[in-house]
Amino acid sequence: MGCCASADALPDVILPDPAGESEFIVEAAGSFTKHFVVLNKQREKWLFLRKDNGSFWDPSCSVQLENYVRAEGAEQGEVLGSVFIEGNEPDFKMEREIEKDDDDEQNKYFWWEEDSDDGEEETEYKAKMKWTLNKKAVFKSKLGAVSAELKVVMAGKSKAEVEITDKEDGTQEKKTKTKSKVKKIFYTLTHNGEEIPITYDNKDWEAGDRTWATSAFKAFYDEKSGRDTLEVSTTTVLHPCEALLMGYVLGFFMHPKFLVEKMEGFAERAANQMAFHHE
Repeated sequence: MGCCASADALPDVILPDPAGESEFIVEAAGSFTKHFVVLNKQREKWLFLRKDNGSFWDPSCSVQLENYVRAEGAEQGEVLGSVFIEGNEPDFKMEREIEKDDDDEQNKYFWWEEDSDDGEEETEYKAKMKWTLNKKAVFKSKLGAVSAELKVVMAGKSKAEVEITDKEDGTQEKKTKTKSKVKKIFYTLTHNGEEIPITYDNKDWEAGDRTWATSAFKAFYDEKSGRDTLEVSTTTVLHPCEALLMGYVLGFFMHPKFLVEKMEGFAERAANQMAFHHE
């Protein structure tokens, strides 16, 4: 509670709830918090996004969008909307290989092509996987009624290679490489049963900077050193709080880069487990 107590501290001036076209900046509420703060273009605190668990990779979580209007003694503001994010564990097929001592055939596969030095023994542990990821977000209005759904389906391949070199002096040297290739990604957004098309760059999946655009909002994820930010500008097609939540989910829960990093992590753990257990 101590961490959150400072993260959601009341601003000096409580701004009115958003209405009409709006511009938001979303960023983490602090270095060691799971929550997010929403600022206006002047970087004044406007709203608060309260997340109910601490891990980005938790299969499911919910987030409440609140203002800073609080009843006497209350620790939370008025709820302006919410979203429940459901993330199933990925479906994947894994292949594992162990190879000793580099040769020409192996070097066709690896990124590095260094032959073993005399007196040193190299063992390479490889994990390759094909995967499919699904995530769904269900949005509710301030009154608790379901208003929209956002889904993402992403498929690709990932591989990890761990090279262990046993040196003559008894020490070991470890090198790790990971790589992924995205085959497809689809976003589907529906509001009250009507689809709202989403446009986005269908390339550069490992890039941090990314934009999603719809008739209701535009969301730009800006990868910065230290603290990433998400800029969301809304139109009058939807209520600005609904549109803000949609942009927030795209940027922080359905960003291709984060999903690819998760799958590379699976492959790297598999390769490291082989290295740990193999004699």
